[in-house]
Amino acid sequence: MRRLSALMVVLAVAVLAGCGGKSAYVPPKSALTPEGAIAAAPPQNALLGVGGKHIDAAGALLVERFEGFSSCPYPDPVLGWSVPTRGFGETEGIHRNSPCISRGAAQRNLIRLLESRYMWAARDLGVPLNQSQWDSLGSTLWNLGAGIIGRGTQLGNLLRARNYRGYANALLAYDHAGGQVIAGLRTRREAEARLFLAAPPKPKPLTYKQRVAIFTRLRVLRRELLAKGCDRRRDHHQKLGPTCKRWFAEGARLHHALVVNHY
Repeated sequence: MRRLSALMVVLAVAVLAGCGGKSAYVPPKSALTPEGAIAAAPPQNALLGVGGKHIDAAGALLVERFEGFSSCPYPDPVLGWSVPTRGFGETEGIHRNSPCISRGAAQRNLIRLLESRYMWAARDLGVPLNQSQWDSLGSTLWNLGAGIIGRGTQLGNLLRARNYRGYANALLAYDHAGGQVIAGLRTRREAEARLFLAAPPKPKPLTYKQRVAIFTRLRVLRRELLAKGCDRRRDHHQKLGPTCKRWFAEGARLHHALVVNHY
């Protein structure tokens, strides 16, 4: 009788928790949207994912660590099924019956969405950022929204003033949800602040083959720019077409790779 009662309790808990169903997953507290978050979509003239820096493996792992992973859609812990979520916290285009995905697909989606929907805000700052700062911002923007460093915001003003330590200190305030400090969010903000202030990793020396590949690609780009009629001395940058912009951005990135000896 005691064994039967215990079995009934286990079954009841499994049913209530949605055992085996899509709603069984509960994301970590560090994935909650904090109070003060500001969402923002990229403007039409934003350079999305071209030139400059990109999220690397360390940045992606930071986001994955605090977001947690769910193969199948699950309801937002606060808003429920009005905001279906999947993978490492992706919500765009996700609905309750969206197919389950692999961890690898979720990682690719994370990078794609970060580059196309969030990191434009970091590029819009117009200030120099090293790889550690870039990766830190990737996690912050994914959780707080691209608008959190927009013009007129506290964090955005500190970054534009290049007050990086002041920014890292102010970032710690975004650890509240529901009027309470959330330990997971506090841990996330502290990790982001530490990474933001950390020295960037030293670049690896280029191999001979990498240097040859860069110089070869630069020669091809130069011919393509001439054939397309892309000339920055004649045309204002804003008037250049998207193809010219993309080629100029790639050329700048390759030149920078040679300068810092990293590719």
